[in-house]
Amino acid sequence: MAALATVTLVACGGDDPSSGAVSAGNSPAIVPSVPAATPATPTATAAESEQDVFARTAPADKVLDDSNVYDTTKDGSIALSKVNEDSSVKRHTITINGKVLPYVARAGHLVAYRQNGAGKKAEAAIFYTAYTRDALPKEHRPVTFLWNGGPGSASIWLHMGSWGPKRLKSDAPNMADPTKQPDSFPFEDNAISLLDQSDIVFVDPPGTGLSTAIAPLKNGDLWGTDDDAQVVADFITSYTNKYNRQSSPKYLYGESYGGIRTPIVANCWSRQVPAATFPIRPASRPGCWTDSSSIRRSSITTPIAT
Repeated sequence: MAALATVTLVACGGDDPSSGAVSAGNSPAIVPSVPAATPATPTATAAESEQDVFARTAPADKVLDDSNVYDTTKDGSIALSKVNEDSSVKRHTITINGKVLPYVARAGHLVAYRQNGAGKKAEAAIFYTAYTRDALPKEHRPVTFLWNGGPGSASIWLHMGSWGPKRLKSDAPNMADPTKQPDSFPFEDNAISLLDQSDIVFVDPPGTGLSTAIAPLKNGDLWGTDDDAQVVADFITSYTNKYNRQSSPKYLYGESYGGIRTPIVANCWSRQVPAATFPIRPASRPGCWTDSSSIRRSSITTPIAT
């Protein structure tokens, strides 16, 4: 079983990294894929298309009713017993480069755990939105984890403004007169979404979006530079184990301060899994936003050998 991780940095100046960093410690190990009642990787006959396999194997639509309050202030937290790690699920299709791609959208929370001696300690309930082409074999299907910067920003900007399969039609990067801005923007399919090349998971660090520390920790306890990156790395471990993505190539994508977070997350992972199993190759793009299509192509197609 082999998987890959790479780092893509899209970093702008002007964001100050958070202070008060402490030792990050170790993280729970990646566990082997667990056989399930249905195969972890869908199988297709020679005559079946991706759409056929998707129709037969993709999960049914489901709405998760979560009434929890997720306090994102410095002192915010939630009891572990209240966290539901189930997710809402919705089937979709999108056309990219003339090809119809079926995919599943999932939104929910996963608990990030820090290794604590022989056991583990719950750190945070991390909110994520994932878009996955579930009909494709997971062993070779990349998965990219994306976050924005700040620090203190949710992933809404990369999600709804850049790489998600749908985005707001805002005429970006053109900036309209603020006095003439509309009250809302329509959704549109995103022709430059990364979904044709990689599954994508948008991650909100603690204190952003709907992500909150697990009591007795508070959000502020996880806002140091190292702790911020460690909890994100621990979320990736939780996601990898829950969705059997141990063998999937993995990419990390950060914007602005997220570009500072990204190599620290990679370093956290390098301490918890064998380097020969998860080699990390940085793919750096310094400076601020340039042409979106060129960034898109360079961010996913970096060749990596094991």
